[in-house]
Amino acid sequence: MLTCPSCGQENPEGARFCNACAAPLAAEAPERREERKVVTVL
Repeated sequence: MLTCPSCGQENPEGARFCNACAAPLAAEAPERREERKVVTVL
């Protein structure tokens, strides 16, 4: 269960917003963006 940092309401796992106050819930791990590397071809 995820607890809302704003109101303390418990929300189901995977919820992105609180069911009681609609505050955004902190994600466990932010989405990782693809790291792009610069390559020089001669």
